[in-house]
Parts: sequence; structure tokens; C-alpha cells
Amino acid sequence: MSIQGINAIAMDPSVTTTLYAATDRGVFKTTDGGATWIAANDGLTNKRISTFAIDPSTTSTIYAGTDRGSLFKSTNSGMSWVEQASGLTDGYTFALAIDPASPQTLYAGSNIRIFKTVNGANTWFAVYAPPRSGVSSLALNPRSPATVYAGINEYSVGFEGTPCFGGAVKTTDAGMTWIPLNGGLPNCPPTFAIDPVSPSTLYAGITDPSNSKSGVFRSTDGGMTWTPRNDGLTDRRVSSLAIDPISPATVYAGTYGGGIFKATFDDSAGTCSSGPTALCLNGSRFRIQATWRAPDGTSGSAQAVPITADAGSFWFFSSNNVELVVKVVDGRPFNNKFWVFYGALSNIQYTITVTDTLTGAAKTYSNPQGQLASFADTAAF
Repeated sequence: MSIQGINAIAMDPSVTTTLYAATDRGVFKTTDGGATWIAANDGLTNKRISTFAIDPSTTSTIYAGTDRGSLFKSTNSGMSWVEQASGLTDGYTFALAIDPASPQTLYAGSNIRIFKTVNGANTWFAVYAPPRSGVSSLALNPRSPATVYAGINEYSVGFEGTPCFGGAVKTTDAGMTWIPLNGGLPNCPPTFAIDPVSPSTLYAGITDPSNSKSGVFRSTDGGMTWTPRNDGLTDRRVSSLAIDPISPATVYAGTYGGGIFKATFDDSAGTCSSGPTALCLNGSRFRIQATWRAPDGTSGSAQAVPITADAGSFWFFSSNNVELVVKVVDGRPFNNKFWVFYGALSNIQYTITVTDTLTGAAKTYSNPQGQLASFADTAAF
């Protein structure tokens, strides 16, 4: 195959040496892992192919979207194609996502709306229309197929005066309602990759024309909040992402000018280790320790007693005498912060130290001698 411009690649999940390439001159197919390619265009009235989706249960069934709204379906591994675009009324089909649990259900992203079919592309209906925007990417949660992520590309109206327009939205009810994903993700159209083992973890690749917001972003809460993960990424104009299905901590990023990059995100490196004087709370991310000082000058480390995954207590002098109760709450859905609360049953001097083992950030809370107090910090981390 001598064509240089490849718009998408799809691999047959049952025969991994069979791949399909989407180009501006049609579909090309290989059955020997890319050593040789043949054109597979019989029935394609539009050969400018943008995207693919393969039925995971019947891999001979393939869907191909084009740049003129048309969508084609093959039921014989690409040997022939039939247009199935009834209801797809927009100009382009940029993205496709198929429900692995119910492969008759697909989503299609166009330059105006998101469409859905529940009958194998026989008919389509619109489920979302972002204002003045198009849909550049789609990703479906493999373990919860009612959850779909979409990258939104704003074509006509800028946002906050930046050259990068758009963002991302999410549905958790199979397209009935959609919410924006703004917690740390730039207002740029992303491409997505979802962890197949822990699908609340996902990655977004961003390419900003000004390059100020480009890079890889990671979420561990289903896209509600995001953090940039760009160490070693010398070209941050990320065009595509892939996750190793065997070792999903390994992520690959394709870029526009720097090639392909590989990273391993090992959360265990920031996991708390509990002990007699340390509580590990909220997914073992936060380590809580306390020290005390009595009026007579004696002092020591508080002894930790776990209660729940998010809460624990400390005693100073006797295991029968609880002095403090501490909890760490994930408040990111409300204000993008983790919250720290403690309740005191002691009026002696003490200091509580809470450490985020993932980032290394730490906060201390001190109580003076003779004061009985409780405290809530809803912007702790």
C-alpha cells in the first residue's frame, strides 16, 4: 500500500493479523499483519473513509464512516459494502463507537451531532447536539456501555479567547443526557483511551494549535477530574492514544511530529502503607498521622485505629480511650478537592499531618493546649 494518509486503523480482535486502514481512497485490508494490502472498496460510493468500528462478537461485520455523512456496513470482512445511513443527515461521520455487550447499538459522531442506532445501522437517530460544535471522537466504557465519552470540536465560536475550541462531554444513561467534563481538562477536543480493567481510569490526548494546552491528561474518576501526565513527552501534540490490554498501566501516545511515546503509570508508587501510627484512607492515597503533648510535658505519637475506608481514630494514652476521629472525603464532584474532617474528644495539644502520597503534598492541623475543637477543611487537596 503506497498511500501515505491513514485516517484510522482497525484490527480484527479474533484474527490480529487482519487489519483495515481508512484512507481518502477507500478501505485497504491486510491478512498478513501488514506485509501486503489490498483495496476493499466494492460498494463504497464514497471512498473518503474517516473511521471504523468492528462488531466484537461477529468480526466479519464492519462499519465505516465517511466525510460526507454516509456510513457503510460490511458483513463479509470488507469484501463488499452497503450504505446504511438512514437518519444520518449531517455532512461528516468522524467517529464510531460500538457497544460490546449489544453490538447492534452504535454511536456515530458527526460535524453537528451524535447519532445512535440500536438495530445494526439500519436506522439512526440523534441523541446530542452540542451548540455550534461537532464531534471529533467517541469512546465507550467496555464494562458499563451506557457510559460514552465524546470529544467536542467547536468550529465557529472561541472560548475564553484561546485558539483551542471545544471540550468533552459524557453520558451515563446511553445518550439520554450529557454532562460536560471540565475538571482540569482543557477546552480542546480530545481523543480518549479507557482502561479495560479499571474503566473509571481513562486518558485524554489534546492537540492545541498554540501548543499551550496540548498533552496527555489522566482521570481516575470517570472523567470528572483530570491531571496532566506529560513527563518525557517532548511533543505534546497528541493525536491518538492506546492502552496495553494485558498491562493497562502502559499507555502509548501518538503525536503529530515526535512519533510514538510510551509511559507506565504505576499508582502503587504513591500508595500509603499503614502501621501502628498511620492511617491510610480514601483508597490508601492519604496517610494520616498525629502527635500529642500533655500539660506535664510528656509527648508521643498517636496510635491509629482504622474504622472505614475513609475514616479512622487515634488514641494517646490507652486503647480504650479514643481521642481523635479523622476522615478524608473525595469532594471532587463538588469542588474538585479532597476534604479533611476531624472530630476531637481531647483538649490536649496535638498535631495532625495528612499527606497525599500520590502528589507528596501535606497539610498539618494543630490544636493548642486546653482547647476542644473539631475542624472541616473542604479545600485540603
